[in-house]
Amino acid sequence: MNVDGSFFPSNKRIGSRGVVRDLNYTRMVGLSSLDEVDDIDMSEILAWNHDLNLAWDRGFRKVLCEMDNLNLVHILNSKEGFETHLHVTLLLEAREKIQRDWKIEVNHVDKEANGVAHFLAGRGVCQEQPLCIWEIPSS
Repeated sequence: MNVDGSFFPSNKRIGSRGVVRDLNYTRMVGLSSLDEVDDIDMSEILAWNHDLNLAWDRGFRKVLCEMDNLNLVHILNSKEGFETHLHVTLLLEAREKIQRDWKIEVNHVDKEANGVAHFLAGRGVCQEQPLCIWEIPSS
């Protein structure tokens, strides 16, 4: 699962997005959303929550999440310390999702390695629908 967010301050539009796929790339689902909020952290936390729901609903039970927001990776991997974060409610929702009966690992990747999610996040800013899901057929 790759997650990213894109923020355009001029119109306060945020695109958040991600891609969920299995290890063999035989099942892939892409998702982009449009939100009107104030900062990139909120965008990426929303993306995380959307993508975890999508992964769970599609039956994925071992999830490797990669994102380029190192601060958020540290927060999601920590058992404490996020209670004072600006978006504590969204982070608590994320922690609840992590506690489900599945295995989740969260890793940091460079922005260049997060290209598909970054592309979809940028697309989310430009779309009119609040949420789009793409089923990507295997080749």
